[in-house]
Amino acid sequence: MLRPLAGRCVIVTRPSAQAELLADPLRELGAEVVVISALEILPAMDSTPLRDAISHLQDYDWLVVTSVNGVNAIAHQVRTQAKEADLDSSKLQIAAVGEVTATEMTEAGGPARILPENFRADQLAKQLASHVNGRRVLLVQGLGAKNDLAEALASEGAHVERVDAYRSTEPATLTKELRLFLLSGKRADAVTFTSSQMARNFFRALERKQLSLPSETVLASIGPVTTATLRNLGHPPQVEANPSTMAALASALGEFFLNSR
Repeated sequence: MLRPLAGRCVIVTRPSAQAELLADPLRELGAEVVVISALEILPAMDSTPLRDAISHLQDYDWLVVTSVNGVNAIAHQVRTQAKEADLDSSKLQIAAVGEVTATEMTEAGGPARILPENFRADQLAKQLASHVNGRRVLLVQGLGAKNDLAEALASEGAHVERVDAYRSTEPATLTKELRLFLLSGKRADAVTFTSSQMARNFFRALERKQLSLPSETVLASIGPVTTATLRNLGHPPQVEANPSTMAALASALGEFFLNSR
């Protein structure tokens, strides 16, 4: 098997509990993976809105979930409510953003019927347009997520109820971990980012201690939204996954280093 990342050290910035989804394909390509989480996922301060929505799933025509974190929050409520919640009802249709989210949704008991390749609010809304006009849509996202998708779905005639099911924050140890890594003398050949918030937290933590990555460190993005954020931060990535999956990100990074030899 071709191992284009052999001898390369790659930093994965995903939350620790989700890091292996990217770390595993990177290791298969030969990389040494260092996990420095730039995002911590916490429950919503108030779980009542999600609990109420899950207990009345029969009132919705569509469930739209945009991340694994949303799926986890939904699954927790389904387990808690047991008989009152049925994700796989004949009426409820499910749209998931990303293959991993769709897989997790299926394992939680609700197979996704629509799965866009790349996440953009307007594209997903257009894909759902013929299905959601006049329908009730439950949109599960994280606190602080942009309202673009809800607005785009509403513009297609959907009656959207958005629920913030979780919140994210910068890990308290991020700055310390970055400082220790950089001072250790170990070389980071690449850093991967799978969300805009991870990118913002990562570079904010570096700036806080006036630290910086070596100029030759390659930045790799999961897709166009994260790429735009990195550019706005002044750190344009050299690698972008297409489609926006963990496997494609690892593959794109491997191809970059293979071509740079």
